[in-house]
Amino acid sequence: MGELPTETFAGDLEMLKRDVTAVLHRITSDNVEYVFGDSISAIAQDGAEARVDFERGGSRTFDFVVGADGVYSNVRRPAFGPHTDFVGHLGMSGAGFTTANHLALDHRACCTAPPGRAVHMFSAVDAKRMTVIQKRHSRSSFKTCQTNVAPGQA
Repeated sequence: MGELPTETFAGDLEMLKRDVTAVLHRITSDNVEYVFGDSISAIAQDGAEARVDFERGGSRTFDFVVGADGVYSNVRRPAFGPHTDFVGHLGMSGAGFTTANHLALDHRACCTAPPGRAVHMFSAVDAKRMTVIQKRHSRSSFKTCQTNVAPGQA
């Protein structure tokens, strides 16, 4: 296991996703319309505008559309087509999580990278917690990783 320089993973600029979201919403909410609690069913580009059909809220026109609804986006699908047409497996799979800082890392990071795998552990702003990111070589494709289990049935 090696120790990485502080600047690599543990800078003081770390922000939690919920904090970034709150800041962006606060500084843009006077000039940006946010639509919550609905889903896009169709998008059609017309010159400098996009016509958006909503499942529950009818149709509206916007200058710019941003989707922040995850990897299987209801915004991306009508704009660009099926997920499988433009997403491909890159040969790595991974997971990350935050846990108690059992290694007492304080603005430090550790990494181990045996062949085909890597684990990065770091602590930044809050020395009581650390982030762990695990990656591994994977031959799986998105098509074989998908499940046929209905939501709520897993």
